[in-house]
Amino acid sequence: MPNLKELAQAAMDKEEKNKPSLAELAQAAVEKHEKIIEDKYAKKLAQEDKEPIVQANNNIELARTLKEKLSKELFGQEQAINTVVNSMKNDISENKKAPKATYLFLGSPATGKTFLAELMSEHLPKYKIMKFDMTQYHQQNGGELYGYPAGWKGYGVGQLTGFVHRNPKAIIVLDAFEKCDNIIQSNLLGIFEGGQLRDGCGWDKVTDAPCSEDPDIIYNEENANYMVDFTQAIFIITTSLGKELYLDNRFKELVKQDYIQAESMILEAIRRERKRDSRSGGWQEAILPELVSRFSQANICLFNKLNYDAYANIAKKVFLQYKDGFKERYNIEFSVEENFDDFLKTQILNFAPELDARRIKDKVSTTFFDRITAYIMDSGIKTSEFNKIKISISKSCINYLKETIDPLIEDETLVKELFRKNITLDVEDAITSKRGVINYKIFNIRFKQVTKIKDFSEDGLVFDIPNVSFDDIAGHYKAKQRLQEVINFFKEPKLLESFDIAPPKGMLLYGPPGTGKTMLAKAFAKEAELPFIAVTGLELLDPVKTKQIFAKAKEYAPSIVFIDEIDTIGKRGGDDGKEIPINKLLSEIDGFSDTKGENIFVIAATNYKENIDSAIIRPGRIEIHIEVNNLDKDAREYFLNKIIQNKPSSGSFDMNRLLMHTAGFTGSQLELLSKEASFYCLRHGLPAITQEILVEQINAIKYGEKQTYLSAEQIFEETAVYEAGRAVASKILMPHIHIEHISLTPRDNNEHFISNDYNEIQDNMTVKDFKNRILVSLAGRTSQIKRFGSSDGMNSGALNDLQQATHDAYKAIAHYGMDAEVGYININGIMDAQKGSSVSKDTEHYHTKIDKALERWMNESEENIKNFIDEHWNIIEELASLLLEKEIIYEDELDTILKTRLSH
Repeated sequence: MPNLKELAQAAMDKEEKNKPSLAELAQAAVEKHEKIIEDKYAKKLAQEDKEPIVQANNNIELARTLKEKLSKELFGQEQAINTVVNSMKNDISENKKAPKATYLFLGSPATGKTFLAELMSEHLPKYKIMKFDMTQYHQQNGGELYGYPAGWKGYGVGQLTGFVHRNPKAIIVLDAFEKCDNIIQSNLLGIFEGGQLRDGCGWDKVTDAPCSEDPDIIYNEENANYMVDFTQAIFIITTSLGKELYLDNRFKELVKQDYIQAESMILEAIRRERKRDSRSGGWQEAILPELVSRFSQANICLFNKLNYDAYANIAKKVFLQYKDGFKERYNIEFSVEENFDDFLKTQILNFAPELDARRIKDKVSTTFFDRITAYIMDSGIKTSEFNKIKISISKSCINYLKETIDPLIEDETLVKELFRKNITLDVEDAITSKRGVINYKIFNIRFKQVTKIKDFSEDGLVFDIPNVSFDDIAGHYKAKQRLQEVINFFKEPKLLESFDIAPPKGMLLYGPPGTGKTMLAKAFAKEAELPFIAVTGLELLDPVKTKQIFAKAKEYAPSIVFIDEIDTIGKRGGDDGKEIPINKLLSEIDGFSDTKGENIFVIAATNYKENIDSAIIRPGRIEIHIEVNNLDKDAREYFLNKIIQNKPSSGSFDMNRLLMHTAGFTGSQLELLSKEASFYCLRHGLPAITQEILVEQINAIKYGEKQTYLSAEQIFEETAVYEAGRAVASKILMPHIHIEHISLTPRDNNEHFISNDYNEIQDNMTVKDFKNRILVSLAGRTSQIKRFGSSDGMNSGALNDLQQATHDAYKAIAHYGMDAEVGYININGIMDAQKGSSVSKDTEHYHTKIDKALERWMNESEENIKNFIDEHWNIIEELASLLLEKEIIYEDELDTILKTRLSH
C-alpha cells in the first residue's frame, strides 16, 4: 500500500495537471471583463431608456403639486395659474439660447401678479426671486442692472447680472417693463435672444469676487468672467400696455373661446403702443419690436380683476389662521358660528371702495383683533378672565346684506360698484363683555360715499360721482326735463331694447357762457349715479391724453366723460394739425361698447356750437343736443336770495324789481354781482348790502358807464308786447313754423327772443309765404306802437326785424319775380348778362321798378299788420301779461293759450 507521502504526492500531481495555464487565465480574465462592461452598458442603456419617462413623470408631478399649492394661496386667478402650470409640465426641450421660461403677466393692479411670482419662487425647487421696478431705469443708470465697467462712476457688478450669477435658478420680475428707456431694452435683448448678458464689471476667475479697481490687476477676458448665463432663469414681464383689451369684456370672452387669437391681439396691441422719448420729445415704440417678437414666444398670463368671492377666500383663510394664533397666545377662543360669513363681509367691505388683496390679507384679521385687545386693556380686566369671543348681527343688518349686498355678489358686480361709486360700508358696532365672554355686535350697516383723495398718479385722472343734483339747480326746467329723459335710458335700458335702439353715446349742451352747462352735466351724473370726469377740449388736442382719459373711463364704466369747451378742438380740413386729435376722439367714441355695464357716455359743452366739427356731433356719436339758455326767473331768484341771505344785508328787497333788472344775466354775472356789492360796501365802509346797492351794481355790470333813462319795468313791458305780437302773428299766419319758446331775455348768442325754425323754411316759398313772413317781422314794432304810441313805441330794438322784412320783400321782387308790375325777372341774371359793359337804361329801369315795388310791398304790409294787430289785440295783451309774469313761455303752453282764445 502506498504510504501517506506517496498519496500526498499523487494529489499534488493531479492538481498540477488540472491547473489552467497562464493563457487560459488571461483569456478568462478578458472574458470576465467584457462581461462586466457588457452588463454595465446594458444597464446604462436601460437607464437612459427610462430617463425621459422619469423626467416626464417628474414634470407632471411638479405641475400637479405646483397647481395645488398655487390654488391654495392665490384666489380668483385660475386661468393665470393654469398657464404657468401648463408651461411647467410641457417643458420638453431645453433652449440653451434663451431663459428657461418667460411670462407676460397682464392685468389690473392688485390682482396678484407679483404674488404669483413670489409663490412660484417658494414652490419651485432652488429658485430665488428678485423684483425690479423698471420705471427707475433710464439711459444714464442702466449700469445698475448690468454693471459699470472700470473707469465709470459706480464701477461694480449689476443688480440683475449679479443676482443671476450667484443664483442661476432665479425668478426675475421686470415690473412696468415699457417704462424703462429703450437703450436699456436694447441692452437686455441679449438675454432673450442668446440666453446671456455681459456684465460691465465682471468677476475674478480665481476668487469669483467682483473685479476691483486694484491697480496691480488688469482684468480681461483671460482672468475675468463677464458673461452671465440666464438659461436657467425664469423671467416675468409686467406691463400696462394693451390695457384697453384686457379690460374689455368682449376680449375676455375671446380669451375663453380662442386663446391663441387673444394672444395675437395682445401682442399686436403692445406692438402698436408708443411713448415719449425723454431726450428728443418725439415718439418711439413703447417696447422694441425685436423684444415684442421674442415675447411672442412667451407664456401670456391674463389676470382678472378679483371678484368678492376671491377677497372672501383670502380673508377667511388668514382670519381663521390668525384666530388660532390668538387663542394660543391669549387662551381666548373666537367662536366661528353660522353668521361668520356675514360677519366677514362687514369686515372686508370696511376696506372699500378700492379693495386690495394684500391689504385685506394683512389687515382684515389684525384690525379686528386689535380692537379686542384694546377693549381688554381699557376694561382693566385680566386677560385670563376672558375665554371666548362671540359675534352677533342685528336682524336689520342681515336684511341689508340679503337685499342690497348679496345680489351684487351673486351678479359679480359688487367690487366694481364700490370702486365706481366710491362707496364703503359704514358699520355701527360695539364690544361688550359678560361672564368671560367678549361680545362683538353689529347694530347697523349702510353704504356711504367717501371723499375721494385726488389721484397723484401719472395720469392724474379722477372719476367721482358729483354731489350736486337737479334739485340744487334752480330753473332750466326744459333742459332738466330733456336730461331726465336721457337718464331714463340708462336706468331703464329695456325702453331702448323694445325699439331695437342702441344706447346714445353722447350729448351736447350748448348755449351762452355762464348759463350752468357744467353744473347740469354734474347733476346729470349724480342723478344717473355714474362716475364723472371733467376735461377740456384743449386737453384732447393731445391724442395720448385722449387715450388715457377714455382708458380710465373704461375702468369706471358705465361712466361719463365731460368735455368742456369742446369747440376748442376745432375742425378738420386746415393745416393746423387738427386731423389727428379729432380722429382720435372719433375713434374712441366709435369704439364704445354697447354691452350693459361697459357704456361710456360723453357730455360735451360749448358756447359756440357752430365751431364744432360736424363729425363729432353727428348721429351715432354726440347725437343729443340740448340748448341751455340764459338763467330764467327762478334761477336768478335763487342767486339773488343767496346774496341777500348769505351776505350782510339791510332793509327790504323788491324781488320782482331785482329780477327785472337782472334779466339776461348769466350765473357768472350774478356771482360777480355778489362780489361787486360786497366790494362796494367795503370801499365805502358800509355794514350791509341794500337794494339800492344791488341795483347800482347791476347797472354797472350791465351798462358800464352808460345809464339808460328807461326803468327795467318799462323795458320788460315793451319787450313783452313786442314778443307777444310777433308770436301771435307767427302762430296764426305761419302755423307750420315751429316755435320752441318765447322769452323776455335773450335765448341764444344772437340775442333773439323767440326760438324757432324760421330760417329753415326756405324752399318752395309762395308769394303768400313771403308776405306773411314780412308781416311777422313787422308785428313786434306795430304792437309796441299800438300800446305806447308812435313816439315811445318806436325804438331801435326792431332793427333786425326790419332788416329781415326788407330782405324778404326784395328777394321776392328782384330774385323770384313775384311782383306783377316788375315782372318775371332775376336782377342778378340781368347784371350777369351785362358784365363788362356800361349799365344800360334797361338795368336802371328795372332798379327803379324794384324800388317802387319794394316801397309798395312795405306800405301794404304795414297797413295789413296794423289791421291784424287790432283784430287780435286782446290775445296779444293777454300773452304779454303772462310773459311778464313767467318770463318764458314754452310751445305747448303757447299753443294752448292761442287755441283757447281763437276758438272763442
